[in-house]
Amino acid sequence: MAIRKLGVLIALSALQATWLAHAEEADWRTMCSSASKFAETVMVERQNGRSMAELIEAAEGNDLLETIIISAYEVPRFGVESNKQQSVEDFRNKVYLQCAKVHKPN
Repeated sequence: MAIRKLGVLIALSALQATWLAHAEEADWRTMCSSASKFAETVMVERQNGRSMAELIEAAEGNDLLETIIISAYEVPRFGVESNKQQSVEDFRNKVYLQCAKVHKPN
């Protein structure tokens, strides 16, 4: 359990660092890629039964991360491995799409 929590914390920290580093550059592709990778990690954890409260706590008040976590828990948890994987892929792409719609220059 402690190792899994450490992995999630590392993913959260990496996303925050990447997001902040690229925010000034307005590199929407990098930002959206980071967000979608985080979304993938969160959905894997969600499908494996990780507590939403643990993930929210690990987000340390970051609104963006908390929003992604909350969205992941709106998706049902599946028992069949192929359905779990499909939900991970769909969620990752959904987050990338939403990010691109907001951050891609016209």
